[in-house]
Parts: sequence; C-alpha cells; structure tokens
Amino acid sequence: MRSRSMIVAALLCKLRTSSFNEITISEIAASAGVSRKTFYKNFRGKQDVIDEYICELVNQYLAQAKQLGFVDFRDLLIHYFTFWNASAPTLRVLQRNNLLGSVLDVQTRQLIELLPLQPLPWHDGELGDETHIDLLMIGGLWNILRFHLQHGDAIKPAALSDEIIASLSLRTAVALPAR
Repeated sequence: MRSRSMIVAALLCKLRTSSFNEITISEIAASAGVSRKTFYKNFRGKQDVIDEYICELVNQYLAQAKQLGFVDFRDLLIHYFTFWNASAPTLRVLQRNNLLGSVLDVQTRQLIELLPLQPLPWHDGELGDETHIDLLMIGGLWNILRFHLQHGDAIKPAALSDEIIASLSLRTAVALPAR
C-alpha cells in the first residue's frame, strides 16, 4: 500500500515539470524510491497510476458526501464543485497532460455503480432505472467544471449551483412539443 502511494505521488510530482508521455517508469520508480519490479507489482503502467489517484479522489468525494448527509440537490452540487475545486491545481496538471478524460472515465465507472445506492431522496428505486439520469449528471457536472478549469474561471460553488438549478428549472418548465 505504501509503495502504491509513493508511486502515485512521484508521478504527480513529475507531471508538474514533465510531459506524461516523456516520463518513464524508471523515473517514476526512482522518484518513489522503489524498483521497476515493485512498480510493475502494483501497476501495469502510468495510466493505472493516474486511475489509482483519481479513484482515491472519487472515494474521498463520496466519503465526504456521505458524512455531510445531503438533504437537497443544491447541497450536493455545492459539495461537488467545492470538492473538485479544491483539487484544481492537480486537475490543471492533468489537463496540461491531456488526462482530464481519465477523470471522467474513472468517475463514471465508480459513480454509475454507487450513485443508486446512495441514501438521497432522488435515488428512489420506485422511479425506475436511473442509469441515464446518473450518466447525464456525472458527465454534465464534470463538463461544467472542466469548462471553468479550461477558461481559468474562479468557481464559486454556491453561485454556480444556483445558476444550474435555475437553468434546469427554467428549461424543464418549458412544455415540449407533442410527437
């Protein structure tokens, strides 16, 4: 476990000054103070290291969300943007290395299985399969965050959450034409 953490930290440190594609396994292992053999006992390659880091972030997000015990959608949005905003420096490093897609991939894999099990009012089995709405939320929220990261915008989680809710309310209130 300790070797895994040291390898993740070493790669993230290297990404601050070097390109993902240029960093070698030998460099990561040396920075982590482990052998290449130890690296390969723990990971198949550099992408696995990135995925491990992102999995840990998603687990931290879920643990905090569980601890906070949301009662409404606004609180969930605020927490989502606050949490990921706190990771913005590392996300920008991943962005410079074209690895932000990995964050969405890992979030989707983890959250699509875990969201329906969360004790939130809108995760009600009586409403039917929620896979598509969960995918919409996972991808939609991530794309909003990514948009602000790419434009260097300062994210104000409460204001952004209010804007999203108002926009959704406005658009869902509009009657759709009959087919």
